[in-house]
Amino acid sequence: MSVSPYPCLNPNSYTGSQREDILRLNKLLCTPAYKILGNVPPSFLIRTYDLGYTFYQAGDYAKAEALFRCLTLLDHLTVKYWKALGACQQMQGKLQDAIHSYIVAFAGANDDVDLFLHLSECAIAVENFKGARMAVAHLLKLTKGKPEHEALFHRAEALMEALQKKDNENSSADKAQA
Repeated sequence: MSVSPYPCLNPNSYTGSQREDILRLNKLLCTPAYKILGNVPPSFLIRTYDLGYTFYQAGDYAKAEALFRCLTLLDHLTVKYWKALGACQQMQGKLQDAIHSYIVAFAGANDDVDLFLHLSECAIAVENFKGARMAVAHLLKLTKGKPEHEALFHRAEALMEALQKKDNENSSADKAQA
């Protein structure tokens, strides 16, 4: 039985035909669309991702975004599609959209250091300092004491210091106005 990501769709809360419907719905929610459609081979997804990556590398972010968006619709469970979509959106300055895509990716990869770096960059750019602090704090936690992430840890420390400085400036400005 598929486990639903939605508590309201717990099949144990229903009986009879409603329970059967909820079980079917859970199966749909937990199954990538390309498997439901049945005529989309996995090789198509791979080729589409590769083409999107080629567009991204060439700086054609709009075309890459369109392909990655299609991939997220066909397979909403694959984290790299959401990360790629977020990266395209970030490069085009669609920062709120990028934040959304990165948050969806986070649901499937909460230990991905790059994800938290990009999420914090977007949050800072839209002046969501609380969200940025949360992302940077998680990034610090993931990279602390790991030699392979030493440079990223120091970058995250610098980001956190800048965010704390911003908080101090805002507090000083608030006190001056009072």
